[in-house]
Amino acid sequence: SNIDLAGGYLDYFDIENAKKYFEQGNKLADKLIKKDSTKANMKIWLRGRYNLGVVYGYAGNTAKEIELAALTIPIAERMGDKLFVANGNTNLAIKYNNINAFTNAYELFIVSQKQFEEIGGPEDMVYHSLAFSPCLFSMDSLSRMKKVLDIAKKNLDKIPNSFYLPSYYGELGLYYGGIKEYEKGLNALNKARDYFDANSKN
Repeated sequence: SNIDLAGGYLDYFDIENAKKYFEQGNKLADKLIKKDSTKANMKIWLRGRYNLGVVYGYAGNTAKEIELAALTIPIAERMGDKLFVANGNTNLAIKYNNINAFTNAYELFIVSQKQFEEIGGPEDMVYHSLAFSPCLFSMDSLSRMKKVLDIAKKNLDKIPNSFYLPSYYGELGLYYGGIKEYEKGLNALNKARDYFDANSKN
């Protein structure tokens, strides 16, 4: 219950209360798994630990967020929770990318891409691809960036009116700017803007 309540506070970016209730819930989860480390109980423990890391990230403590993510992912892997692992690796890669640790980010994005290809749906693939794209741009790997954006587009075509669509066009505009095809880049960015203009009126 503490972990669920903390998650509610986290949804509303109430960092102080989210941290307080995650810490309370995690102490109880520690006691729980000492008595009974079944898969259901371990999932509670993982969720509490991982999301406490998200709280630290929102508070600006990226190092602590990375530490907690890196703690939980191997445990989830041993449990066979493939979707948790794929999401965890992608989110950890995003954190490395945010602190300019591009090699670490790239390696994790490659791992999680294979994982999502195995067990993910179209939305998972879009999320991963659009997270991976900025890393590739920063590494000046533009040909690989286009391949990743093509994966995003292929999966976006399966999701009508996806809220990821403007992000895709934003990344596509960045790609075209990187290869100096500026007119195509502006066209892509205009599509992103048009999406926001249309939806802001609803």
